[in-house]
Amino acid sequence: MRYGKFLIVYPLLLVFTINSCSNGNNQIQNRSTAFFWVNSHKVPCVGMAPMQCLQIKKGENEAWQNMYSQIHGFDFEPGYFYKVEVQQEKLDPSQLPQDVSSIQYSLISVLEKTEDPFYSLFGTYEGTLPCADCEGIKTTLNLSEGNQFTRDTQYLGKQQDAFNLTGNFELDRETAVITLNIQDGDGQQYEMGKGVLYHLDMEGNQIEGDLAELYKLTKKMTDKQLEGHKWILTHLMGQQVLRATGNSDATILFDSEQARAVGSSSCNRYNSAYELLPANRIKISPGMVSLMACENMEMEKQYLQMLTKAASYNISEGVLYLMDEENNIVAQYKPVEEGD
Repeated sequence: MRYGKFLIVYPLLLVFTINSCSNGNNQIQNRSTAFFWVNSHKVPCVGMAPMQCLQIKKGENEAWQNMYSQIHGFDFEPGYFYKVEVQQEKLDPSQLPQDVSSIQYSLISVLEKTEDPFYSLFGTYEGTLPCADCEGIKTTLNLSEGNQFTRDTQYLGKQQDAFNLTGNFELDRETAVITLNIQDGDGQQYEMGKGVLYHLDMEGNQIEGDLAELYKLTKKMTDKQLEGHKWILTHLMGQQVLRATGNSDATILFDSEQARAVGSSSCNRYNSAYELLPANRIKISPGMVSLMACENMEMEKQYLQMLTKAASYNISEGVLYLMDEENNIVAQYKPVEEGD
């Protein structure tokens, strides 16, 4: 009797074992390894909605193509080219939402990480170019990731609106020359220098002569770590800051679009112009302040005076430090967390 039961169970175990092996083999067959080169910046793209895409290629000499999926486990840092080894796994499309790729990518290893010397090209450049029949041509040129540009030109001394052009640009990495491509066939070229763009003539050469120094656009300094974030003051002139009853936290936000430092000085609101300079130097000008009366106005007075004395800054482990001309720390801030 016991023997008969064994005969019944054994075929079931055999079938289960065969099915398990078959499933394991299918999983192995659905997986493969690939090598990708990853571009140094993301580009605007449209999948199910507008998004930012990595650009990849499977051969070093191939053209870049947008990647609408993510590579799980890959910590992308803008400004670097990568060569990565990834695992590709084919998933069952019937088990996935409509907008999810049927191929899942997972990082195996980063094989190469190389700095892109041209990544610093992106940003906003400003200058006033010579003009034959006006006071000058005020020019603002923004070059963004994805090789898109906007250019505003205004003829100073003339009663007319600024001209705005948009389009894409090409970068020649051999000559460090960019060419603007726009509908009217402008084709203006600029040569990249350290923090500047040199306006080239019709033949693609740098302009010479007495006015040569004026034919350039200077890059506007920006810092994504500093700007666009709200910071709360924690220490002032070496002393921990405690909020007085009825007062608010002293804060600062550097608005790169308006070039204004705005925030609360613990009682009043302030709005000051600021300028970022090379080597993490900063200049904050005296600004407008509201006229409310609160407790501990002396602390507010010290805070506003400190801002105008700040000469440099540093961000370390998420903490913002402002220093004076002697490199003494005069203020310390923490970032505002969600819910603060």
